[in-house]
Amino acid sequence: MLARLLSTANTGMPKNASRPALKLNWSQIGILYRREMRAAFRERTILVNSILIPLLLYPLLLWIAFSGLTFIAGQTEGFKARIAVTDWPPAQAGLRHALELNQEIEITNAPKNRAELVRQLEQGRFDAILEFLPPANAAASLPGNFQAHIT
Repeated sequence: MLARLLSTANTGMPKNASRPALKLNWSQIGILYRREMRAAFRERTILVNSILIPLLLYPLLLWIAFSGLTFIAGQTEGFKARIAVTDWPPAQAGLRHALELNQEIEITNAPKNRAELVRQLEQGRFDAILEFLPPANAAASLPGNFQAHIT
């Protein structure tokens, strides 16, 4: 008796008890599926919301997205960044040469007067000001090191 109670403790059923076998009757599932689909297509709101709106709306959304992307790409196609550089560090000739070779960047020498430089930036003659400053703290011990300040 104790062994029987212990064997049913986990499941609530004796170990030897047979469970009903679950078999799927695919023909009944097919009949049920066809009946549900027929009922769904009879209702106009289901037909419109699940079939017609996606068929019309998705191509429209894709057309709007691609038109927006090509418009933005056309706006920035020939754009060159105009950068005014105050003083190039002599040890960074390679950096200067690399920036000068970049076709998307136009580098100009900045006027020495800081107020004139800021005024030209505000007027839109430059997109950015690049200033090279001496390094601070522990970075000053490295040869050829500098700080860059972009305005």
